[in-house]
Amino acid sequence: MKKFTCVTLYAEAISLRETALRLDPLSKPAISNYVGSLRQRNRLDDAARELERFTSMAPVEYAYLRGQLTSVHGKWANMALGCLDAVRIRPLL
Repeated sequence: MKKFTCVTLYAEAISLRETALRLDPLSKPAISNYVGSLRQRNRLDDAARELERFTSMAPVEYAYLRGQLTSVHGKWANMALGCLDAVRIRPLL
C-alpha cells in the first residue's frame, strides 16, 4: 500500500497543475490553481511570477489573487485590498 503524506500530495498536485498549464497555457483556472498551489507551498516568488501572466489577460482575477498572495504571514489587509481592487475593476452590480 502506497503511503501518502502532505508533501507527496502537494508535489503531485503541483505536477498535475503544471501539466494542465502545458496543455493550455492561457487557461485562467489552470493558472489560478497553479498559483494557489505554489502559495500553499510557500513558493511565493514562483507564484508571483506565474501570477504576472494574469495582469492583462484577466485583471479581476489578477487583483484578487495578488491580494491572496500578498496576505501571507499575517498581512490580512492585503487580501481585503485585493478584493476591493477586483470590485473596482468589475463592480458587482
